[in-house]
Amino acid sequence: MSAVRRLRYRLRAGRRCGPRLASPPNPAQKPLDPASGAGAGYGADVAGSRGVRAWWWRALVVLLSVLWASAASAAEVVPGPYYYSFAEDDGAWLGAGAPPWQSVAMPRQVPNQASSFVWIAVQLPENSAGQSVLLPPVHTKYAAYLGASPLARDESALAGARAFHLIDLPETGGGRWLRLRIESDYSKTGLRGEIRLGAPHELVQGMLRRDIGRAALIVVFLLGGFASLGVAIRGVDRRAFLGFGIWLLSTGIWSAFYTEIRDLLLPSPGLWLTLWATGLGGVGVGFIVFFAATFAPDKRWVWRLIPLNAAVAVAGLALLFLDVPTSVSNPFLAGLRLLYLGEWCLVMFVVGRQALRGVREAQVWFVGLVLVAAFSIRDLLLSLGVIASGDTTAHWGSFGLFVASGVVLQRRLAALRNERDAFAAEAVATARERELLLRDLHDGLGRITTTISMLSASPRKTDPLPTIRALADEGNREIRALMQALDAEEVEWTELEAQIRLAAQRCVQASGGSTKVRVQVNDADPPGAFLYIQVLRVVQEALTNVSKHGATPHVDVTLEVSPRLLTLRVVNDGVTARPGDPSGVNLGAGMGSMRARAEELGGELRFSLDPQRDEARLELLIPLPIQYADPVC
Repeated sequence: MSAVRRLRYRLRAGRRCGPRLASPPNPAQKPLDPASGAGAGYGADVAGSRGVRAWWWRALVVLLSVLWASAASAAEVVPGPYYYSFAEDDGAWLGAGAPPWQSVAMPRQVPNQASSFVWIAVQLPENSAGQSVLLPPVHTKYAAYLGASPLARDESALAGARAFHLIDLPETGGGRWLRLRIESDYSKTGLRGEIRLGAPHELVQGMLRRDIGRAALIVVFLLGGFASLGVAIRGVDRRAFLGFGIWLLSTGIWSAFYTEIRDLLLPSPGLWLTLWATGLGGVGVGFIVFFAATFAPDKRWVWRLIPLNAAVAVAGLALLFLDVPTSVSNPFLAGLRLLYLGEWCLVMFVVGRQALRGVREAQVWFVGLVLVAAFSIRDLLLSLGVIASGDTTAHWGSFGLFVASGVVLQRRLAALRNERDAFAAEAVATARERELLLRDLHDGLGRITTTISMLSASPRKTDPLPTIRALADEGNREIRALMQALDAEEVEWTELEAQIRLAAQRCVQASGGSTKVRVQVNDADPPGAFLYIQVLRVVQEALTNVSKHGATPHVDVTLEVSPRLLTLRVVNDGVTARPGDPSGVNLGAGMGSMRARAEELGGELRFSLDPQRDEARLELLIPLPIQYADPVC
């Protein structure tokens, strides 16, 4: 019975499982030989004959086990000291007590040497009889001995890809020495964690407790990755979300390789090794794509790193599938680490400069980069043995970068949303302006052409040509002013000032008197074509009324523009009373037209009269930016 099947059986049996379930090892048999599919150690893969139902069954077991893991686990770390040697050992020292080797407090502190193997020995507690030993991942093959007797071994090519190795101890003989011969063709040799002792269900319980935080983050990474790719497919900030999605999915897959419960869910070390290589290559690609799209969209050298990272990722998978020797794969992994380190330094430099310039997104993302660097340095110290024990924490640094990237994307989405709303408002305003301009053109030129038509068709008691000529000149001015406003890419206030001065000059020439024009603009955006036309129309209409109702008008025209308000004042201090119009001002169609224009601009038209001073004042107030009145249907 393989270790996975035995664990499932004992999980069903609950706490009833105990020493009676363990059978004494057979020294003549290799318990962990993958080819045999049997043994006392964690061995061969289980055939996936149950299909999808097996996946749901495993998922249910894991979820129930997570709830069960909330209780305290009786499994414990085997206390040191741990002895190690890079020379062959025949066990001759067993009768003399401790081995004459170097000692460390925990297995991670065993240094790396230019050796293809290492011996590690630790004395098990007296109560270890009938218990099980949980070995962490090894670099990369191992053979276990209890005293001088063979206990278990895994010398397969994928032994280093397994998440754990479970070894059953015999029911007698507690307190004996556990000797491990770990063989490696990798750059490291030894164990990647602590050796634990306990009943099988307690060991599994401890695995779940240790992996629950990492598993939750993996779920967050994967869900966030799929969501980001969905946003990228919809075309919203496509490059940034594409890079973020690739990075999240790759980080989730890569982090899953470092969980212990992965072999409970899917006992296929070959598949997990492929996923690990895929995640390792994808992390670099997604990271650079996100950085380039978010913080360096105009830097060509950054975009050139993307195909380099993609080529490296593909090359890594090719080396894995081709099963190249470690003399090729080890330098490749070393070069990949150097590439990632160099890119990380460049990214930190670019983002750091933007953060110092006050770019809020860069400041937030720089904090995430620092968190990843801090947790990665901690894991590096752990792998070098500077930190004696503990679990890796790089996934928490990745979570910090995930949060920081999410904040950056949220701010970018908010900016895009504001830009979209501004564009939509501008489109609505443009459509409204076009509608009002066409109506204004129709009303102005329509009146002129209609009058010309009526004059040409009426009995010719008087010569209509002078009147028609005047109307034609007025129509030309209307068209010229309109075309000037529409043809210019951006109308300036100086152009409106020139038109106002021209209209005032014509008023003086027609009726005599004097005029004064003053224009003051304070940090206001240029007027649009419609505002230009409407303000000019109001000035022209007001000056027309002045020429009609003032014998010798003295007109002051003042235009004041601020970022929030436009104020137009036309003051006539030469008002003359006429029969039927004691005020001297006819508040007829002209005033109604000006009031309608003000309302269309979302503004207000005010008129006041001071008979004692013979002064009429007209004031137009328009809030900026323009808030167009809703059309009346």
